[in-house]
Amino acid sequence: MRLSVFVNSESDVRLASKIKIVNKNSGLEWNCDELVKFEDKNKNSWTGCANIVAAFGMKIPAGEYVLTYFDMAGDEDEILFSIDYPENVLTLKSEDFPDGFDYSEKKSAIYTKDGVLLYYGEEKKEWENRNTVLVDYKDAGFIRTCYTLKNDSVICLMPPENLEQQ
Repeated sequence: MRLSVFVNSESDVRLASKIKIVNKNSGLEWNCDELVKFEDKNKNSWTGCANIVAAFGMKIPAGEYVLTYFDMAGDEDEILFSIDYPENVLTLKSEDFPDGFDYSEKKSAIYTKDGVLLYYGEEKKEWENRNTVLVDYKDAGFIRTCYTLKNDSVICLMPPENLEQQ
C-alpha cells in the first residue's frame, strides 16, 4: 500500500519546499522534503509526494488528514483531505481481481523498461494482444492492469506484464 498526494499550486511550484501530512485520528505524520513537481497538459502546476508508505507491518490509516504546504519563503497553507478504501482490498491477491473487488473502472498503465509511466487511462481495443501496445508506445517495456474506485482515488495495480519487441 502506497499513498501519493499532490496539490495544485497557483504560484510557481519551484518555490515549494516541503509537505507535511498528518492523520488527524492517529497523529501519524509524514514529512516530504523531496517533492515531485510538474505541470500538466492544461498548464496547471502540481507538487507533491509519491510512494508514501507506513511503517513496516502497518497500513496507511483511512480517515481525515491535514496536508501542510510550505514554500521557500516560510509561508504555509493547510489543506484537509480524507482517505477511504474498502478494508478487504488489503487482503486480496492479484488472482482475486476483478471478482473480489467492487471496482469503478478498469484502466491500463504503460511503462518504459525503467518504470517511467508513459500512459494511464482506458485500454484501447487494439491492445488485446499486449504486443500491439508497442504500435502506440514504442518505448514501452511493460503494462499493468489497474482497477480503480472512488473516482480514481484508490488504484489497485496488477502485476506487470512484459511487452516484447517484435
